[in-house]
Amino acid sequence: MQNHLESNVENHQNTAILPGLEMINEITAWWQRSQIELQCRYTARLMKRFGCFEQCVAEHFRFHPMPASIDEMASQFLSSIEQSSDPLLSAVARFELARLSPPSANQTRIIFWDRDPDQVMVALNGSTNLPRPELNMRYVMRIGAGVPGGMSCTREKAPSWDSPAMAGSRVQ
Repeated sequence: MQNHLESNVENHQNTAILPGLEMINEITAWWQRSQIELQCRYTARLMKRFGCFEQCVAEHFRFHPMPASIDEMASQFLSSIEQSSDPLLSAVARFELARLSPPSANQTRIIFWDRDPDQVMVALNGSTNLPRPELNMRYVMRIGAGVPGGMSCTREKAPSWDSPAMAGSRVQ
């Protein structure tokens, strides 16, 4: 009889605790989303347009522990998103990551875009449509201390081996 009574008390306590834990989890998820929105605004806005923001943030934090600082959280999140198979999402995440943690004096980050990044940012700052990819063209953005003004972007013909505009980046 004692074991049955202890079991009922234990089950009742667990049932009472679960709603509290659910609320804490919801608050934590809300806080993580709001911090990502503040720290990674363009990536967050693009993901919202794609309808994948909440799911991607939840998935990210399911596999990555919460870092000690908000800056680390933003960098960690953008680092995971920059590997996206979507060339636009990847380029936007790489751009924001480069702006959060600029390369050292002797490094230049290069980000390849399949469309005009200025038009992308204008669209993400407002409610206009995103520009379409430009066939056989790519935009090459360079970010670094050695680049005049810290950043430059040129439009060029995409190499024939490019797919579709060599979405990606590298550090020189």
